[in-house]
Amino acid sequence: MTAGYSIIGNQPYTMMLAAQDASGATIIGAGAPTFTLTSGSSALAVSGSGNTATVQVQSYSSAPVEMTVTPSQGSVANIAFTTVQELWVANFNNSTVTAYVPGTNTAISADTISASVNFPQALAFDARGHLWVANFTNNTVTAYVPGTNTAIAADTITASLSEPSGLAFDASGHLWVASFNINAVSAYVPGSNTAIAADTITGVSLPSGLAFDASGHLWVANLGNNTVTAYVPGTNTAISADTITGLIGPIAVAFDASGHLWVLNNGSFTVTAYAPGINTAITADTISASMNVPQALAFDANGNLWVSNAVNNTVTAYVPGTNTAIAADTISVSLSGPSGLAFTP
Repeated sequence: MTAGYSIIGNQPYTMMLAAQDASGATIIGAGAPTFTLTSGSSALAVSGSGNTATVQVQSYSSAPVEMTVTPSQGSVANIAFTTVQELWVANFNNSTVTAYVPGTNTAISADTISASVNFPQALAFDARGHLWVANFTNNTVTAYVPGTNTAIAADTITASLSEPSGLAFDASGHLWVASFNINAVSAYVPGSNTAIAADTITGVSLPSGLAFDASGHLWVANLGNNTVTAYVPGTNTAISADTITGLIGPIAVAFDASGHLWVLNNGSFTVTAYAPGINTAITADTISASMNVPQALAFDANGNLWVSNAVNNTVTAYVPGTNTAIAADTISVSLSGPSGLAFTP
């Protein structure tokens, strides 16, 4: 038979498989079929043996994705899964991280994190689906398996940090951290508590948001001098052609699927977009409506832009090219000084 299920987030889900005879009775014992599992899409990873399967979202698809179950005897079955991307929000004021399904205004209680969180400023997911949290006040970065409330001890970073305010992973899986208080950006191999010396960047000015472009260049929002600067990792010199000036309190950056850079201006309550190499904002992509001391931004899998607003405790979503928040996607419940945002990858 074909059944439909929803997978929320990217934590692994366990399924128990059983075969039925023609009358609908479950077949058990030595003669029960065994199963071979096959994913119909790279968006879904499946594994398991015997009667147990594990399914995990690898990337989000607007169409349902299927797992094919081939029994050692009997008929093949296709099981359809709808994948639902979670939005995670760092609450600076009450030291928690909460998750939401877009389109709902209720926090997912099983996905609320508080242990070892200390005034969280930024969030990022790694390729394994672990969530990393920059803790501004106690100078740490902590990692979690979504659905748990205990930091992964081996992945806690403390060395060379001072008021960590921005996080980003590069294509090789290294975690880059902006240290607001010491004007530096440092890179780490997850599982190591030592900064990679060759990948340390200085000369930035109160760095906050970080983002990598498709070429692997690291872009840094400099709150101190109202610029965004780009670097080739392994160098400590800004790419002059990719420096953006004339900003007002840039605190966060993100790239859309077209390669445009979006900058959140905390000082003017706006978000402005730029084509890399161009120092003029794209007028049609400037957003200002419904913002109140914006702190962070992130794109979902559908290309919508989400913004956290610290003073009125909301997260608002926009279709790029419009200046009106999507009412159905506005979140206000269980937020307290929302700062960092991250979607499950």
